Amino acid sequence: MEPDQPTSQSLHPELQSAVTATRERRYEDALLHLKSIVADRPQDEIALGMLASVYSDLGMKDRAREYYDQVLTTNPQNPLARQQRGLLEFEAGQLESALEIWRPLLETEHDFVAHFYCALASMQLGRLDGVRGLLDTARERMPSDHPFQQEAEKLLGALGVD
Repeated sequence: MEPDQPTSQSLHPELQSAVTATRERRYEDALLHLKSIVADRPQDEIALGMLASVYSDLGMKDRAREYYDQVLTTNPQNPLARQQRGLLEFEAGQLESALEIWRPLLETEHDFVAHFYCALASMQLGRLDGVRGLLDTARERMPSDHPFQQEAEKLLGALGVD
């Protein structure tokens, strides 16, 4: 590679083609491009994450889990993969698993989504201890116009908290 040539993954031509195909909902094409990238670079977090997302959009949740798990094996600190992987568990009713997956995100400085969903999962499990703190943190960190803001207020109201 020449010294002045960028090394960013985002400039990978297959990745750009995959992004375009995904935006246009041409999922078969997107999968072909993403699989090509992963064949060349098996630890490419962006391509793995996009594969997981496409499979999730197609309703192929087991395949999506596999690819999110590959991202997290490559980089356990990847917040987007961790968030999405937890959501798959949450949507499947696997609340304990979702809470475990999201737990590391609760230690990050700016997270609000995991705080919100951990509160929701805890409430569904009947574990109300700590829910107020999770919701308060979520509300403090999220933009004031975020849809979760109103949902958090409703949840606090359901707890009998202002």
